[in-house]
Amino acid sequence: AEFAFPYHFFRELKDKGYEGKIDITVPFLTGNSESKSNLIKFGGLYHTMEREFDEYRYQLNNSGVPSSLNFSAFNGDFGTFWNLNNFGIIDTLYNPDGSIQRYVTGYHYVNQINARNFYTGESKIAAGYAMVVFNLTRRLKAIGGIRVEKTDMRVISEDPTVPEGKLDLLDYLYSVNLVYALSEASNLRIAATKTLARPNMRELAPFVQFDTKNGFFNVGNPNLRRTLIQNYDLRYELYPRTGELLAVSVFYKQFKDPIIRAFNPRATIPELSFINVDNAMVLGAEVEFRKKLDFISPKLTHFYFSANLALIKSSYKIPADEIENSQNIDPEYNVTERPFQGQAPYIINTTLGYNNPDAGWESSLSFNVAGKKLYNISLFATPDVYEQPFPLMNFRLAKQLTQNFQLSFTAKNILNAINKKTLEFHGEEYVAESYPVGTSLGLGISYSIK
Repeated sequence: AEFAFPYHFFRELKDKGYEGKIDITVPFLTGNSESKSNLIKFGGLYHTMEREFDEYRYQLNNSGVPSSLNFSAFNGDFGTFWNLNNFGIIDTLYNPDGSIQRYVTGYHYVNQINARNFYTGESKIAAGYAMVVFNLTRRLKAIGGIRVEKTDMRVISEDPTVPEGKLDLLDYLYSVNLVYALSEASNLRIAATKTLARPNMRELAPFVQFDTKNGFFNVGNPNLRRTLIQNYDLRYELYPRTGELLAVSVFYKQFKDPIIRAFNPRATIPELSFINVDNAMVLGAEVEFRKKLDFISPKLTHFYFSANLALIKSSYKIPADEIENSQNIDPEYNVTERPFQGQAPYIINTTLGYNNPDAGWESSLSFNVAGKKLYNISLFATPDVYEQPFPLMNFRLAKQLTQNFQLSFTAKNILNAINKKTLEFHGEEYVAESYPVGTSLGLGISYSIK
């Protein structure tokens, strides 16, 4: 009963936007070598966008269709079932005097336009900033600034019963960075910043779209608030020589009013919408490494190896009404937190590369994989769907033929990994979706203007 008869959808989206910005940099107090990089920067930005969205939909209808046209009568013969003779007026019944008694209708389309799915939107963002780069001592550099952003965003539906989506805000954002040179080749960085994330018009609009793959409605939320984010970073970096790097970082992000996706517990047919929760956090550590391989042998002068490893924990508290509904279905349900959708608990990237600009050759063999990440939240007590690790190996070989022409060969997904999404219940794994992505090979030639 959740599935409607087939529809034809006709959607039109028109966006018209303008943007302008200005940045000015002024050196100051540059009297000695230690203060050559002292700078004052300031500028501004103005961005405006107007949107018009229309959706016309026509639903296939079978009211009054003779039983002889029921799908079961065609024994699975789709070609005959979809014959145009089965659509529209298929017969006419006459009175004894020859006048028309009535028309016999086959399958036909009816206008099912929903005023909620017609909306207009307007977004105006004005911002100004000022910052300074100042060498406090020979080793210590400070970078700080403030940014002011004025947001005026409105989304209005043609359905007068739907509230207007509206953001009218003035935000003050800051950034403070300290860089301490431990030596000529190493730095210690510490930073604290405040940033924001706005809902986009699709998230604010009341637009209702049925997800035929997952069996629920996607619905916007005009009551969304923007998210404020406090960011804290600490980073140590070492540059043994040109082209080499060792860096270790830790970071923490605190979210106020983050936007997540959640099912509406009061909807009779499942509705997945966007909501704000009170807070969320992301905590992580990262190691980055790049090393030339000529220390092994002079024959490896043009080879290098790089790697990156990030460990990340993200979480937010599941809304209380969702937990309550889940426990009404399954009293043993005890999940109270989720990670951010799409955020992997670990990410690994490695590259073995070759670069010889004198001979015009460059090549790389790269491998990356991310830990399982939340793909879709499920309805009430049903376990959520996670995307399993997807190891990806790619290869690229390029030769500079002339100053302007380059020939390249690529091989992507050499391991032909399978993209698999699963859910787990009582220790047993169930596959929601699984398919091989396939390996692709490419040969290309590029021309660059120099």
